[in-house]
Amino acid sequence: MLKNLSLLVFALMLIVNVTFSQSNVTLNAQQKSYYQSEKLNVVVVGDAEVTSDIMNKLHSGKLVEQLNSAPIISAPFRGVFTPNEVEAFWTSAVVVPMGGASFYGQQSNGTPAQIWQDPSNANNIHACFTTAALDGDPAFPTRNVGYYFSSNKGTTWAFVINASSTRAGFGAINGNSDGNAMITAHTGSPVRSHVFVDVAPGVGAFTDLDAYNGVTSNKIWGRVVATQSTSLANKFVLAASINGTPDSTFWTTSQSLSSSVFNGWHPINGNTAEGYALARGSDGRIGCAYISQDANDPTDMGDVFFIESLN
Repeated sequence: MLKNLSLLVFALMLIVNVTFSQSNVTLNAQQKSYYQSEKLNVVVVGDAEVTSDIMNKLHSGKLVEQLNSAPIISAPFRGVFTPNEVEAFWTSAVVVPMGGASFYGQQSNGTPAQIWQDPSNANNIHACFTTAALDGDPAFPTRNVGYYFSSNKGTTWAFVINASSTRAGFGAINGNSDGNAMITAHTGSPVRSHVFVDVAPGVGAFTDLDAYNGVTSNKIWGRVVATQSTSLANKFVLAASINGTPDSTFWTTSQSLSSSVFNGWHPINGNTAEGYALARGSDGRIGCAYISQDANDPTDMGDVFFIESLN
């Protein structure tokens, strides 16, 4: 896995270099042989900027000014995506600005799950991003999860609406068998995981489904996956976690797409803060991969587990 990660970092670095040089990269036979056979260890270095530097820029207005004046990268770029058969994997792409702007940068504590392409209609791509106005307020009072939609495979995008009517963050997206977006984010008071279900693809008329169960410690950092069909009794699975002592992870299922009918929270011995991922197989099985909760299970510290459900 580390090798794959290193190769991905290398590919991204090569793409960036080519992007800014605006020139094609041609590898000679020796270079091709090296990249096909060697384990690549890439170290990204740069100037450090501590929190106090960022806060000083924020309060002085310099940071907002820099963000507003940052150029948009729209030129085509080329890059290598694998060291095996290097010459066969050239590709080109265009960076398409989606129209969103935000000072708030943290999208996820784990691997972001912020884009979903409808497998039944590949033209429809749904995305969500945590955004906040460029107003210089370090409390981010306008933070919310914006919903974006493309009906032409990402060629053009439209901002549709913020998923929540109140301050929200850490959004993740999936979609159901009707092709409608499902966004989970934590919001409300006390802050907890909600799931927002659209009425039709790209419409943005979300129904707010609240998984609150009345306890003091509420589950945040949600991840959601729809079941195989909206006609099934269970409509989707939601995983979320508590940031506490000890940290803990839970899952629940919903029996409605129009009202908050959940089947209660069930514990997983997993780590908190999105140390878990959900997916659905082609046969309808729901899988959950998660990192072991170290405090409760020190013998399995750092191990990754997988559980699945057939129903």
